[in-house]
Order: sequence, then structure tokens, then C-alpha cells
Amino acid sequence: MLLFINWSCIDADESTSLLEECDILNYRIYQGEQLTLGEVSREFIFIGIDKSYTDEDISDFLQTQNFLDQGFNFTIHEDAQYQFKQIPVRLNRQRNCSEISVILESLEGSDIIAYAHPTFETDDCQDAIGNPVGEQCVRVYVSSFFVRVPNPEELTALQELIASTNTEWLGANQFMSNWHEIRATKNSQGDALEMANFFLQSGVVNAVDPGIGIYPVR
Repeated sequence: MLLFINWSCIDADESTSLLEECDILNYRIYQGEQLTLGEVSREFIFIGIDKSYTDEDISDFLQTQNFLDQGFNFTIHEDAQYQFKQIPVRLNRQRNCSEISVILESLEGSDIIAYAHPTFETDDCQDAIGNPVGEQCVRVYVSSFFVRVPNPEELTALQELIASTNTEWLGANQFMSNWHEIRATKNSQGDALEMANFFLQSGVVNAVDPGIGIYPVR
């Protein structure tokens, strides 16, 4: 299960830019500041696969990917509220950022893959109440994010932004009508983290909440 993060506990001074020599985005914008997600993991990546595919389909596909560690005992995570099965997988050796970018692009060229994202190193491996969930975890983000509009009765600008970025509107929050869920697909102008930051910087929305959390890998 995805374990969401309390961003008030993350040090905004840790890092506020793209990783050096790396084109992978490693921050989200929160209350006007860039908050790092951590160093890009050289060992693990994170993939999402539609629930219409069986676990056997997924296993068969992953076995064909020679850049993955075939000895890694991966876990397929499912959430009743989320369309995709989520899987952290380990690479067959440590890779640099350029290699990881190529691998992610290659994976997203496969029909079975809904999204392929980098992961980020973290010392946090506990759930919301402080119980350990594993010996080692990685920080991840999923394919959807939430945005807050200033006026829930006026959505024209949001709809235009969704159309121009080729993202998808998933619906309004049933309890807070000014919050809307958006999904980035492989055909969007960027992945979910890039689009969350872009939507906030556009001025059309006044807050975003990317789907960021941690998963155990050991």
C-alpha cells in the first residue's frame, strides 16, 4: 500500500533543483518552495500496470526485460481505489540517470506499461503511525495528482489546461469540491510529477498534491 508523506517534516533546504548531471525531476513544489524527493535511486524503478493484466501477465513481461534483476522477488501492490497495479522493480546493476531515463522510455513503449517512473532514496521506511514496513524503502509517485481550483464553480481554465497538456480529468473530490484529480498518461506533456508542478506554476490552480509515498523493497 502506498504510504503518503507528511511534507511538513521534509527539509526544504536539502535540495531545491534538478539532480546534477540528471534530467530526472526530483522535486515537488510545496507552499512556494521546491522540496526534494531525494537522490534518484540507481537500483530501483517503479512501474504501473492496468489491473486488466493478470499477475502472470506481469511476471511474464518482466522476465523479458534484460535490464531487470531476475532474482529480485518483486511484490505487486494493489489498491481498491486505484486503477493500476504498482510494482517497484530492481535493475540488474546500478545505473546512472541517463541510463535510467532510457530504460523508463523503453518500458513506456510497451502496451502493458501504463507508466514507468524513477524512484528516490529515503531513510523513511515507516507507516503513518511509525511502524516499520520494511528494511529498505524507496520514495515513489503514481500517475495521478490532485489540484485545487480557486473557484469550484469556474472550471473553464482548468479544462483548457487539461486539454493543452493532454492529461485526464478523473473527477472532483466528493467532500471538497475545489479539489480535482488529474491523471498524466504516456501521451501527456510530462509525467505526473512534472504535470503537478506545471499545473501549479500555470496559476490556474492554487495548490497541488502529487501522489507521493514510499514502498518497501526489502
